[in-house]
Amino acid sequence: MTSASKEFKMHRSTADRLRKGVEERIRFYNADNRRSLCITRAVIFGSYVNEPGKEMLSDLDVGLEMGNRFEGETHRRCADEERIRTRRVTPSVADDFMVYMAIPENNLLKHIRNRSKYTSLHLMSETENKAIFGKEVLELDVGEINRAVPFVSEPVFMEVNGKMERLLDEDIPFLIERGIIEERDGKLTVSERKFYRRCWKCGRPAPIDSRFRCECGCFDLRDIERHLIWYAVREEVFVDSGEESP
Repeated sequence: MTSASKEFKMHRSTADRLRKGVEERIRFYNADNRRSLCITRAVIFGSYVNEPGKEMLSDLDVGLEMGNRFEGETHRRCADEERIRTRRVTPSVADDFMVYMAIPENNLLKHIRNRSKYTSLHLMSETENKAIFGKEVLELDVGEINRAVPFVSEPVFMEVNGKMERLLDEDIPFLIERGIIEERDGKLTVSERKFYRRCWKCGRPAPIDSRFRCECGCFDLRDIERHLIWYAVREEVFVDSGEESP
């Protein structure tokens, strides 16, 4: 649950805009099949609904029921890929296992709240449902839940600094073009060639799986861990020492 600050008040017209924004973001979220969770029901409750004549409100209370968008292995893969996308933007989330596993739920809450200090989100358990639905509520339109499976290929993994990194579907076309992965016996697999990256300071090529600093001491190659794909997209990965891949 995320709560708004009680120290500030907002006008009802502001709450009206917040309600519309929350509803739009819920519909947008449910339409995105790369998200592993979905919102099956959303309601507005509290003073916004129960005190229609009250002009100044402390917050907008939103109750959310969420569930898995997919089932079984499809859900697990979708959730894992959502964690990978988030980790690429914010690597520190991988430092705490519990935080890392909670990424899909945290992403949902952040998206719906949208940094509003006046919006309080409540994930409704059975106990909370009785308390919330026992009073008057305003139902929100959650839109259509897109359950189309988003994957177009079997999972592809590659080793980076001794760890197996899962590639995302959106990575694959570019990586095929760069020669980093290739089709073999009807399946996508990581190329057996060795790949290099240039040191930003001296220009020396260094293997991407190296755990050491460049000879000039100015570039820590360990920075590449977990970020191989972004370096490839920025065309900083090379095939063969000193030679760019086509």
